[in-house]
Amino acid sequence: ENNLKNIEHTNWSNLKCAILEYTSKASFLLNDSLNGYKYLAEYQKEANNYYLNNQNKTIAELETKFKTEQKNAEIINQKNIIVQEKQRQKTFFTAIISLIILLSISLVFYTTVKNKNKRLSKLLQENQFLVGEANHRIKNNLQLIVSLVAREKNKKENENHDALTNIVTKIESIATLHQQLYINEEKSEINLKTYLSELCDNLLPLLQAKNIMLTKDLDEMLFSIEKSVYVGLILNELVINSLKYGFTENSSSTKEINIQYKNIKNKKIELTYTDNGKGLSDKEKPKLIHLLCSQVKAEYTIENKNGFYFKTAIKL
Repeated sequence: ENNLKNIEHTNWSNLKCAILEYTSKASFLLNDSLNGYKYLAEYQKEANNYYLNNQNKTIAELETKFKTEQKNAEIINQKNIIVQEKQRQKTFFTAIISLIILLSISLVFYTTVKNKNKRLSKLLQENQFLVGEANHRIKNNLQLIVSLVAREKNKKENENHDALTNIVTKIESIATLHQQLYINEEKSEINLKTYLSELCDNLLPLLQAKNIMLTKDLDEMLFSIEKSVYVGLILNELVINSLKYGFTENSSSTKEINIQYKNIKNKKIELTYTDNGKGLSDKEKPKLIHLLCSQVKAEYTIENKNGFYFKTAIKL
């Protein structure tokens, strides 16, 4: 009891519980049930208080720990937000500076290209003018050659009349091409229908002199200059061969030549030439036709089908 009085006003609950429990058991051993139950009740009360105090203390510690961790998390989160915001600002300013630099470079590049394009456009116009003039002069020179050769072949004593006629038609074929180049804005391609139509018109007097009727069926299309030269020469050679070998002088039937070319799906042209003459003999081999077709890597077919039949396909 003295011990209990000494610690009655202290917070030593653990010690109080031990003393109360010991005193209660001692009272029961001394057959003092009244004090035994008294101290037992006080022991249980003190034990409950001790347990509740410990529980409240634990809860308080947990709450404090939770609040501390929560506060630390908020601090870390705020720091992360600040870091992210600084990073965004840094990225934004970097992007703005990069954009300004890019725009400056683009402006300089655009100005440079624009100035170069102006110079190139001027040079191109000058070049087109010079090319046009060159084509015009070439055409005039070729026409002069044609006139001189024609004058020579018209001499009665000239024994090379057919050979000169052949040369004249070939020169006229090339002159017609240069005429097309001169009048066209596009210098790398020409209208093949217009070119071949003019070529046929140039050959028409020779055909009419032998009462040969010419029909043509030509598609509208653009074709490269290089290959157009060969197409014109092939056609010219075919007509000259028909004039020289295709028809007999005393033939009573209508003499006909048909020229047709088709644009096949913008991939190739298909040229077909026929006459209703006597056809090609086994001894006659169109060597020049073979040479011209090989220059444009074109395969061709020659047959006798109610006359002479020629067909070739030339890739665009």
